[in-house]
Amino acid sequence: MAKTVLVSGGSGLVGSRIAEILKNNYTVLVPSHKKLDITDKRAVFAYFKKHKPDVIIHAAALIDLNEAERERGDKEGKYWRVNVEGTKYIAKAAKSARCYLIYISTGSVFRGSTKDPGPYSESHSVTPLRNNSWYGWTKSRAEQHVKGAVLRVAHPIKKSGIRVANDYVHATPALYRRGKLYPMFTDQRIQLTWIDDIAKAIEKLIKKPKQGIFHVTNPDWVTPYDLAQHIIGDKSIQKRSIDSLMRSSDIPLRFHKHNTLDVKKTQKLLGIRFKTWRQAVDLALTN
Repeated sequence: MAKTVLVSGGSGLVGSRIAEILKNNYTVLVPSHKKLDITDKRAVFAYFKKHKPDVIIHAAALIDLNEAERERGDKEGKYWRVNVEGTKYIAKAAKSARCYLIYISTGSVFRGSTKDPGPYSESHSVTPLRNNSWYGWTKSRAEQHVKGAVLRVAHPIKKSGIRVANDYVHATPALYRRGKLYPMFTDQRIQLTWIDDIAKAIEKLIKKPKQGIFHVTNPDWVTPYDLAQHIIGDKSIQKRSIDSLMRSSDIPLRFHKHNTLDVKKTQKLLGIRFKTWRQAVDLALTN
């Protein structure tokens, strides 16, 4: 009998694609926010009791870094309630139901700096609140409630044509075509996670459950400027320094300079080789 897998955040960029892939081998539940409000403890426990999932992929989260900074330090705000309290309720309900929890986290638990630029291992200490974004901090606090697997990802991307809003790779040429592409950073390091690689890691963990932190993204990195050149190939694209922007911004902690993840340990543990950023981008832009 196929295992029942519950996907929270199933209408989002990551959750929707994961649910689509897992449906090939599992019974997948993708409740709407109305049916599963993760900030309502009673509702969460009731859902688990009724549906009895074997596995929960917890992908639901609020992710707008600018919006999050406006709630900085506010544990009554929606970012803390959804990202931290919601994850706590999911984790407790999963434990009560003997359900294996796989939590989708982020490389933004590390802010990245010139002194400590990464790539960061799974065991590297997360960036403390005083130096991190509020979004990154809420995700790192949420990780503490997880007794199953934590999958840290970075800038998830998908194939053209799959529903949900534009990701980093699709947004860049779209802005360029409209003449609204902003200057691109030449001194920021980013990774681009092929969402199908996340699904592949999840399937490995469902078959052989493990606990701990796993880094799922490219083994390499790229600057936003070089990424734009790879996609568009226009040398007239304006350049910008993230350092200069952080100095002039009224919310400098919103920016992450070098929060790249080391994936060697995870690749070895799971027996997977993740896509390079070029492979991921080229796949994402294939019609």
